[in-house]
Amino acid sequence: MSSSSQEENSLKQDVDDNADGRKEGNPFFHFMLKYPIPFLIMVPIAFAFLIGFGWTVEDRVEDKVANIWIPRNGDYAKDQDYAKRYGADDLGASTFAALSVSRDDKNIMTKDRLEEIRARMEATENTTITYKGVTYTWDDLCAVNEAPYQFPCLRLSPMDLFEEARWTFTPLDRAAWYLAIQRGLVSPRVPRFGVMTQDCRSECFTVLLGRATNPLALFADIGNMEMNHPCRMCIEATYDEKIAGMHALVQPTFTVLSAELKRHSASLGEGNAAKKAELDDLSAKLDELASSVTADDVAEFYKYLVLRGLYSELGASSYVENYALFDPLIEACQGAADTLGLTCPSRAADVTEDVAKQALLNHADGPFSSLNGAGAPFPFWSNAATGGSMFGQTNAASLFPVSGSGIDMSGEPFSTAMFVDAANYGKDATWSPVFTQDGFADPDSAEWQTMVAVDPVYSWFMASLTPANEGTVCANEPLPGSDTPSEEFDTQSAEAATQVSQSWCTPFNVPSSTNPGTPGTEYSKQHFARMWYDLLISSPAFLDVKQGEDDPYSWTTGAGCGYTLGGSRFSFTNQSDESILKGASREVFNIDEGTSLGPVDRNLLIGGATPGIGEYDQENSLTEVRVLQSIYAALLPKDIVQRVKNCNRPGGPVDITTEDAEEILYMYKEAMEESWVEGWDDSQAGDVQFVGFFDDSGDVVGSTGRMLEDISLDNTRLTFIAIVLVAVFSAFCLISSNAVESRVLVTLIGVTLVVLSYFAALGFSLLIGIKINVSIAWTLPFVIIGLGVDDVYIILLALKQQRGYKDRNWLAAMHEVTIPVTMTSLMNASMFAILNVSDIPAVYLTARVACYCVIALYISVMFCFPAYCYYDMMRQKEGRADILFCIKNESGHESHVAHEDFRQTVLYESFYKKILFSANRGVRSVVHAIIVSMALATFAIGIWGVQDRHIGLGLEDFFPKSNPAGLWAELRTEELASWSIGIRWGPIDYKAPSIQMGMIKQFEDVVESQYVSQIDTKQLWMADFALWTTGHCSDNFDRQDFDVRACGSDQVFKEGDEESTCSGTWVPNDLGLRVKNIRPLIDDTCVSYEGGICRPGQEMFESDLSKLGLSLDSAGNQTFCPVIEGWSDDKWVFCLTRWRNITGDGGNLLAEPDTATSKPCDGVFFNDAELIYPLPMTFGPSMFAFDLFSHEDTLSMIKQTRAICDKNEDIHCWMTGIPYDYWSQYEELFPVLCELGGYASAAGFVIAFFFLLGTFLHSRHSAGKALVASLVGSLLILMTIIFTLVPVVGISSLIGVNLTGFSMMSFVLSVGFAVEYSVHTVSRWMRATNNIKSSVDRVEHAMEALMLPMFMSFVSSTIGVICLAFTEFEFNLKFFFKPLLIVMFVTYFMGCWFVPVILCYLDFDVLKMGDSSEVAPQSDKAKDIESEEVTPDQEEVDAGIETQKENEVGAEAEDKDDD
Repeated sequence: MSSSSQEENSLKQDVDDNADGRKEGNPFFHFMLKYPIPFLIMVPIAFAFLIGFGWTVEDRVEDKVANIWIPRNGDYAKDQDYAKRYGADDLGASTFAALSVSRDDKNIMTKDRLEEIRARMEATENTTITYKGVTYTWDDLCAVNEAPYQFPCLRLSPMDLFEEARWTFTPLDRAAWYLAIQRGLVSPRVPRFGVMTQDCRSECFTVLLGRATNPLALFADIGNMEMNHPCRMCIEATYDEKIAGMHALVQPTFTVLSAELKRHSASLGEGNAAKKAELDDLSAKLDELASSVTADDVAEFYKYLVLRGLYSELGASSYVENYALFDPLIEACQGAADTLGLTCPSRAADVTEDVAKQALLNHADGPFSSLNGAGAPFPFWSNAATGGSMFGQTNAASLFPVSGSGIDMSGEPFSTAMFVDAANYGKDATWSPVFTQDGFADPDSAEWQTMVAVDPVYSWFMASLTPANEGTVCANEPLPGSDTPSEEFDTQSAEAATQVSQSWCTPFNVPSSTNPGTPGTEYSKQHFARMWYDLLISSPAFLDVKQGEDDPYSWTTGAGCGYTLGGSRFSFTNQSDESILKGASREVFNIDEGTSLGPVDRNLLIGGATPGIGEYDQENSLTEVRVLQSIYAALLPKDIVQRVKNCNRPGGPVDITTEDAEEILYMYKEAMEESWVEGWDDSQAGDVQFVGFFDDSGDVVGSTGRMLEDISLDNTRLTFIAIVLVAVFSAFCLISSNAVESRVLVTLIGVTLVVLSYFAALGFSLLIGIKINVSIAWTLPFVIIGLGVDDVYIILLALKQQRGYKDRNWLAAMHEVTIPVTMTSLMNASMFAILNVSDIPAVYLTARVACYCVIALYISVMFCFPAYCYYDMMRQKEGRADILFCIKNESGHESHVAHEDFRQTVLYESFYKKILFSANRGVRSVVHAIIVSMALATFAIGIWGVQDRHIGLGLEDFFPKSNPAGLWAELRTEELASWSIGIRWGPIDYKAPSIQMGMIKQFEDVVESQYVSQIDTKQLWMADFALWTTGHCSDNFDRQDFDVRACGSDQVFKEGDEESTCSGTWVPNDLGLRVKNIRPLIDDTCVSYEGGICRPGQEMFESDLSKLGLSLDSAGNQTFCPVIEGWSDDKWVFCLTRWRNITGDGGNLLAEPDTATSKPCDGVFFNDAELIYPLPMTFGPSMFAFDLFSHEDTLSMIKQTRAICDKNEDIHCWMTGIPYDYWSQYEELFPVLCELGGYASAAGFVIAFFFLLGTFLHSRHSAGKALVASLVGSLLILMTIIFTLVPVVGISSLIGVNLTGFSMMSFVLSVGFAVEYSVHTVSRWMRATNNIKSSVDRVEHAMEALMLPMFMSFVSSTIGVICLAFTEFEFNLKFFFKPLLIVMFVTYFMGCWFVPVILCYLDFDVLKMGDSSEVAPQSDKAKDIESEEVTPDQEEVDAGIETQKENEVGAEAEDKDDD
């Protein structure tokens, strides 16, 4: 028998054997063959239901960045989950960063540009939204406001440097602020000033001497002195004793006087009814006063009494100076006195300071004038109340000053007590009143007039029950001049009177000439006296502040560095650029000038400064500023619900739900941001460009959330284009010039099923609660559809390989594709499943949806598409045309002869084969060397890129340039680079002093770290609370109720029969905590921050040191810190509650809901809610991290602060805030990538191993050889994975793709593609028939079958990725398009070019797993007809490469089967 006959018989026998095997086939496909119709419709119907139900879910898009980007595992996630249990998983407010930048990138601090910013801020703060018919304003949402609706909302802004920032204060706000100044500045200081100058002169001698030239500075000194300063100690002790002592005298004095008046009344007969009525009225008033006057009333009285004395002492020199201005007029008066009938006062030369002091006292005691409330202190007028006329009396003694308090307090305080001898009343032997025991207290007596009527105590309190004269109002009319026959003199006097006429009264001084007050209200004389004294202290001669007109910007307290008492903030109006920059070269303070919050860190507010932050001051002033940023804090929804219930709310309180509040906050965020950024992209809209960013706190989306929604929904157009292009390409690959052989229609059905599978998987994901996030939207449709279409190619090419239309051909094809489709699906699913190792939601949620997609694809491709393929094969069998299947070829399928596929010819024969398998060995070797070199170079570049990797995704990467938040993010990164951060503690042992100090140490170390802005230790609740329990507590200074003391040592705790106070103790500063910056009192050097709460021994109370066994001398250089020790749980709760309620702070300690006491105003509560105890969690104050100009800086900040806090095993605390939420993942991202890459590589190795082993075990080789070959093949595939993964990561890094969760998904997916390409190449190379001896020929044999399907797989997958290039979002280009495109090209090159070259040189018998039948002569053209299949991308086959003889043998086999 000839060799040709032998070959033919062998081939025929192989085909017969294979056909017999295929007849057995898969039982499932036999069933499908028998009942195809259900399989045509079941899967599409099921998927249609998933799409229909899933895509009707309302909340489909994930617009909360926290839900996709914050890791869900690890210690930080556990801490956040713990905080969430108590509703405290955020920083307590939602922040809007409003940034201004000059369009020309030059100095923004010019008068015109600052005015533009001022106007935009004002407009933005006036933003309103309407929800359910109710209008909401910024006052409803502002988080920083201690008196909602009664005081302006606060913000952090560099505009607070300037007086023009006062637009936030309405006249009502200014009036409220004025009252706050009276309560907080005047009321505590004026009476203490009296104590200092009268009772504590020796203790305060040094202070008084230092302020001799500026006595008003003592007002600041009184509050600034340390509590242990001898002067302060004397003042506080004496003041309390004085008020308590005076209060103790009021009741007995008035009671005794009342009793004596009653005794006098009882002695009168009926003929003295009028007198009797007068006495009874007085006694009734005295009884009322005796029972009603409180210590607060006495403190107020003493304040005004001291103020009266201050007016005299501090105003005398000015009185003398101003009096001299009238000397020419007085001289003229004296010259014309007789002629004009004038009475002239003394000349200026006769007016000494003593005379001036008395004149000022007389003025203060004069009657209140409805002509001019301020009046004038000079005794020039004929009537003290109305003015009368200047120089109009008959003698100088009858000339008066105009106006006054209306209460004569010229007598000795408590002279009334001496009048009635109240101390001895009831003791007959010793009682000795002025009127003698047998006499009576008589208001008409001279003694009464000199001892009672002018007694400041009696006159002041009696005035509270004495109605003012009807028609009395506060007015600012000019004082009258003279009324003489001389018009010239009258004109001169009128001009002089006008010059001294002051305008103290405001519309808020009720009743006034413009505001008559509440109709029917009767105002007392004391009412007008208080008004007059308040106006006096506010007058230009003293504080120079006006109610309703001034505010913290036009009038400063002097507390802030660079500010003076009664000064103002710098005004940029009509100022030069140089002046403005110099005026701005100081610390930025909020309206409190730093008394409560300290200065605002300029790193947060000022960017592009020259010199830099911390380098400029008034001496070395700014020369340029390019960027300004203001920060607004909005309430979270739960707090908005409470805010709008406030009875002070304009328009009335509103009752809303948390859901309502969420919608209100969402609407307001959007409206406020739109108001701020209006015209940001219009170059003609001013010199300043406004951009901003609202965070997503409060579970309400802001700028990022809205952008997430836009990006996630923006993929529709490109997804559609990708689907169309894939469909067109697929149709092109399966079209044929022979209409019957063409498979376009079934190909499009396959593509449709793939698309249906993808959307069905998304629908299922939506139904189980997985929202479409940006990663799902911009990764899966462009990857999954390509993967699904690859499986479609596998089936269609396997059918094409059969060259027949019998049922057995269909079964054979399905048998061939089952393993490769299952293997590739398993590989894809494994890659996505491995990504679930990541704890980043964007990664693992996308991976889960991808797994569902792979399952859906497998179901549609294996359980539905084959049925459509069967009917398409029947179409071919009947000779019907593709698409237009009604057209039939009458000759049927018998006339169909296989044609050479032009795609195979062009791609393989004319291109790939000539390059890789050149007949010229030298050329082939050079080409192989080039390919290997390229692979090695790619690998080397990958290593370089991996080492030079960068990590992180910033907002500047996320937002497109067409969005204002994108420019904000860019400028923030370049110029400001700051984020708000916080620190929290869990359920630690707060009772232990060591823990308390350790907690403070953690806080201070964080504050002192490189990237965290400065803040005083007392801002930490534990530090403030500990200080409150010591003698250095200053809360008693401005307490509103004199009888209710406000420091810890004043709070009495009863436990059983024992009483104790909330008093702490002091311990040595063993941990090196910060010490308070204490400067000499008279040293006016500005110190912006206090520093710590610990104190040097020399600044301690001796009593505290004595408890430690030390004295001021022995304490030496030691420092000491306050702690709380030895308290029971009940005492802790009691003292914490008292501290929270008294100070109004409370450190945000967690409390039981709805347990706070309501104030008279609905919706306003005392800070006395029941604490959750033991304390489950506590909070540090608001802090900021700055100089975070890069992801590396941010990670450095995180590592530094976490080393202090999170890594501390003894005291559990954790840092929180945006940097920790979104950058924490980057700390271990590369190790995670290595871990995922390792898992993926291992999965690829294992799947490839079992795939090869399962294939080889069906061969005629031994199990041992199959095992060795499978192991070697898997190692080759593992090598390919490594040679793929490293370059993909490295090259991506080199072209600017930072390592993030998004890019990491692409990197891991490269493993799947690498396995799919290489496993089929290696498998087919190994299984080449042993007739083909040369390794090069074996590779050629493999690639002849695989080149076309590999290329089809590569193109179909790449089409979707290329579509990503046309997105307008740089984010998508950078983190999806670039890495995925690199994945496509690198995996294709390695799998289709590098691996075949390597295989050409592995010529070992152990790796030859083909048929071991009789060996034919070796030839380059030897063909293998084994019915293998598969394609690297799941396409495969012998299509177009079998010889005609093999076709004929196959046809004979078919006929035999049919027979």
